Amino acid sequence: MAGTCTVTRDDKGIVAKWQGDWVADGAGDATQTMNLCGELNRFVTVPSDILVPLDNYNVTLLDANGMDVLQGLGLLRDQTNIEQDLPNLNGVPISVEGVHTLTVDTAGDSNAGQFTIYLRQTDPVVHRG
Repeated sequence: MAGTCTVTRDDKGIVAKWQGDWVADGAGDATQTMNLCGELNRFVTVPSDILVPLDNYNVTLLDANGMDVLQGLGLLRDQTNIEQDLPNLNGVPISVEGVHTLTVDTAGDSNAGQFTIYLRQTDPVVHRG
């Protein structure tokens, strides 16, 4: 059985905020797919203070090619502290477009937390030749 994620999107400004609550399954995992478009600005994790995840749980955000657009920054998350990261590739914001899969693993049976993804919104461009 897969864990659960509930995601809401707030895109009223230039920066869109994707916020999700997750609850791990018996194996300590939860998965959610999202259609993202923009530049990844910030990634935040907040562990539950009631259903505390195991220390050093992992979060990845994979694109369609299997690349972790968080560049490994979602690994080894703390079980009690809010953690924030600014993913980039050699100082350049990471552009994302299309379906991405967020996976939480090794969090422990039925444990929970939240994540927030901040994206600077960009309009997709269609090139015709």
